[in-house]
Amino acid sequence: VAGGTVTLTLQARDALGNNQTSGGLTVVFTRSGGGSNGTISGTTDNNDGTYTATFSATTAGTATTIGATIGGAAVTSTLPTITVTPGAYSLAQSQVTVSPSSVVAGSTSIVTLRARDSFGNNLTTGGTLVTFGLTGGTSNGTFAAVSDNGDGTYTSIFTGETAGTVAQLTATMAGSAVTS
Repeated sequence: VAGGTVTLTLQARDALGNNQTSGGLTVVFTRSGGGSNGTISGTTDNNDGTYTATFSATTAGTATTIGATIGGAAVTSTLPTITVTPGAYSLAQSQVTVSPSSVVAGSTSIVTLRARDSFGNNLTTGGTLVTFGLTGGTSNGTFAAVSDNGDGTYTSIFTGETAGTVAQLTATMAGSAVTS
C-alpha cells in the first residue's frame, strides 16, 4: 500500500545452489518497469549470506520488477515484482470538481469528488460516505443523493435555485471536511 514498506531479501548461493552462510558481498537492490514506484534503502549485510533492504512504496501502479546486483553483476534468477496500491483517502489530496462551474437557476451541474491518498494516487474503490454542500455567498441550490461509483469517485447533481454571489462548494468524507 502506498506509504507502506516491504523488506527485500537476497539469499546468496554458490554455483551449485547452496546457500552462502557468510557476508561480505556488495549487493544493490534495483527496481525497473511497471508503474508502481518507491524508494529502496541501502542494503544491510546480515553476515549470514542474506542481504536486506527496504522498499518504501509511493506511487500506485502496475507491477514493478525488483532486481539486484552482486558485485555489479545482475542476479539472473527469477525476479519478484511489487505492485503498489493506493493508501487510505486523504482529505488534503482528494479533489472536488464541478462542471459547469456556473449554473443558471433551475439548471444543473455535476459535482465530483476524486478520492486520493496522501501521495496523490487515485483510489480505485469506493465505500466512503461523501456529502456535498455550499458555504458563503448568497447562491443556493440542492444536491441529489451522492452516487458512489465504486472507482474512487463520488458524484451528485447540483440544481441551482437562487441566483446570488458566488458560493464555495464543500465536501466531507466520513464526516470530515475535504481540505484540498
